[in-house]
This record gives sequence, C-alpha cells and structure tokens, in this order.
Amino acid sequence: MKKNYLLILLVLLFGLISLGNGQMVLAESFVREEFTEQIEGFFTEESAENEENKIYTYQDGEGNISNQSQAGADNKAFIFQEGNNNTATQKQEGSNNWSGIEQHGNSNFAYVDQIGNNNWAGISQHGNGNSADIQQVGSDNWSGIYQRGNNNQATIIQNNY
Repeated sequence: MKKNYLLILLVLLFGLISLGNGQMVLAESFVREEFTEQIEGFFTEESAENEENKIYTYQDGEGNISNQSQAGADNKAFIFQEGNNNTATQKQEGSNNWSGIEQHGNSNFAYVDQIGNNNWAGISQHGNGNSADIQQVGSDNWSGIYQRGNNNQATIIQNNY
C-alpha cells in the first residue's frame, strides 16, 4: 500500500513517469507552447500558463504506450499502467474535462475521446487482453468502465449536445 501512495505522489510531483524498458510516452497540449523533457529517466510535462491543463502518466513494465493530448482549458488526464504491452490513449478538446485510465496486466487497450465541456470518463482494467473505448461529444457526460478478468471488451458512446 505504501508503494501506491509513493507512486501517486511521484506522478503528482513530476507529471509523467515511465519505468522499465521499451516504454513510450507522448503528451501534447495545444493551448500555448509547452514542452516535455526527460530528466534521468523521469518525464515531466510543463503546464500551459494560466490554462491549467494537466497530464499525468505513470508506467511500470515493458512495451507500454501512452498518448495524451489536450486542447482547451482546465482539462485533467492521467494514465497509470502496470504490466507489459499496454496501450492507452486520451484526447480532450474543450474545457473542464477529466479523464483517467488505469491498467494492471498485459496487452490491454484503452481509449478515451472527449469533445466538449464538463465531461468525466474513467477506465479501470485488471487482467490481460482487455479493450475499453469511451467517446463523449457534447457537455456534462459521465461514464466509466471497470473490467476484471481476461479478454473483456466494452464501448461507451455518449452524444449530449
């Protein structure tokens, strides 16, 4: 339990953390100029001034891929992956959106796409070979997927104009 608290603290302090071999992290924000730099194996993302977009990534394992992009203001996104060969992608356009992906196991896939304002999406997967997809268009959408086991698939599509 102490390990999880330490990992969460490190992610909150540094933004992007990748441990293990063959990891890939991509973080983009389109509000103002930003940069990502690598410091001794840790990745950190500088937030746009006054726009408060935040991207957090933690990966532990081998061959994990994380892609996150944001356009707008006050968006928050995190990806937490433990295991091998997991893929997670999050895209946010708009304001005040929150999205989180948590994956434990191997060869899991998760995708979240939010276009609009005040949307919330969460994916939690425990096992191997799971796939989850959330697409939200409009405002004030809330959704979550929780999967435990192997080879599960789930899709949520919300259009609230």
